[in-house]
Amino acid sequence: MEAEIAAEAADDSSSQRSDLCGDGIALGESAPMEGALEEEEGRRRGGEGMERLVAELCERSAEQCRIMAGLVERVERLERAMRRMETTTKKKKKNTAKLLGQKKVCF
Repeated sequence: MEAEIAAEAADDSSSQRSDLCGDGIALGESAPMEGALEEEEGRRRGGEGMERLVAELCERSAEQCRIMAGLVERVERLERAMRRMETTTKKKKKNTAKLLGQKKVCF
């Protein structure tokens, strides 16, 4: 009885081995190509998502650079205006001092 069970088990395992290809995949089943294709497609979709995110970051960075450049120009204009005001104020003080006959005017 035990010999019969052992013989049947040996027959079953040998038939299972013959149904499998070298990778342990049953013959007649689709090879792992479908899974690999699906995985590759998922990577592509993920890559496209990353490309989209990188493009958005680049656009945002370019916009921030434009804003910063605009702010730098405004600060430079304000600095020039302040220098002009200081120069004008000094000239007025100097002219006022000349008119009053003094060397220095303190306000």
